[in-house]
Amino acid sequence: MKNPVALITLTLITNLTSIASAVGAAILAYHDKKGWGWFLLVAVLTNATPKFNDSDKKEKKKEDNTNLILG
Repeated sequence: MKNPVALITLTLITNLTSIASAVGAAILAYHDKKGWGWFLLVAVLTNATPKFNDSDKKEKKKEDNTNLILG
């Protein structure tokens, strides 16, 4: 994936549950309601980091190695 908008969108989508839980915890804490810690725990546990694979770099590296051997 080379498109930065796609990378940002994917990151936001994978963390949507975590973001919503953190916002919910903040709202509950602001209004001094019980249970906001559970929302914060859910936010931490559902946090995700997508792994981006740049296959173009791997292919180029393989080609460079082949050229060195055959060259």
